[in-house]
Amino acid sequence: TYSTVINAYAQCRQADKAVAMFEQMQQAGIVADVVTYSTVINAYTRCGDLRSAEGVLRSMKSEDIAPDAFSYGPLLASYQRKRRGSDVERLVEEMLASGAVVTSFCWEQLRRACGDSICQQLEKKYNVDLRLAPNRPPRTRVRGSRGKGKSSGRSDHP
Repeated sequence: TYSTVINAYAQCRQADKAVAMFEQMQQAGIVADVVTYSTVINAYTRCGDLRSAEGVLRSMKSEDIAPDAFSYGPLLASYQRKRRGSDVERLVEEMLASGAVVTSFCWEQLRRACGDSICQQLEKKYNVDLRLAPNRPPRTRVRGSRGKGKSSGRSDHP
């Protein structure tokens, strides 16, 4: 699938080729889903291009595709490594406000970047308990060729 090829380019830190494959997919009339968009975000973050990764996240939302922990995870980890705590906090708060599942991986990035007090503030504001965060989000359901839902089979982690 296109997502597999895009992911291979992401793993090799070849964001330009990943994006070219993404654009080729769209030109062929194939509609991108949350998995494909998340894979492109991952490609950009692996290459250190966080601005472009955020642009893909915005495009996703403008296409009415709800980002999940796999979409946000690479950005959260990258911002945390770059000590950009305000960006980590902003993205986790965006996830909470949108109803996205905030996994233990996402919370850990927030805790590392901003400390326990920010985590506690967000827990209180959104009435959540980060100790109960799942290790991974629920499996994304995608439509099969006959319209039946099937698991995306995602095995990567946030």
